[in-house]
Amino acid sequence: MQPIMRAIAIQCVAIVLLCLTTITIAVAHPGRTAADGCHYCRTNCAAWGEVHGTRHCHNGGINKQGDIELDKLRLKLDKQRNELELKRAKIRAMEAAAELRRAKIRAMEAAAELRRAKIRANEALPTSSSVAPQP
Repeated sequence: MQPIMRAIAIQCVAIVLLCLTTITIAVAHPGRTAADGCHYCRTNCAAWGEVHGTRHCHNGGINKQGDIELDKLRLKLDKQRNELELKRAKIRAMEAAAELRRAKIRAMEAAAELRRAKIRANEALPTSSSVAPQP
């Protein structure tokens, strides 16, 4: 046998022996599964890392009920996010309206100050009776 072929053969035998001697440990917990491979945890759930009463799947099962519940929760969350964004938009609109009112008040105050300044300027002008005729 050629040295390369012999090395490949030894590696193949080693891989086969490794596969045969490796023990796969499967950790299971009590409870039968439904046709979809899922079931509800009812016994000693915390020890298995599950929450009591929740449905979970094994062996690639699809938790259709859980998916439906998850979809419902997602829809509820989306609705709450939309409501929150609507409230934020209303607050922004109210803040903009309040700023507009403040700007109007500032404009009215400036106009009033201008009127007062005109009145003061008119009062400071000499009247025609107090002006002496010039020769």
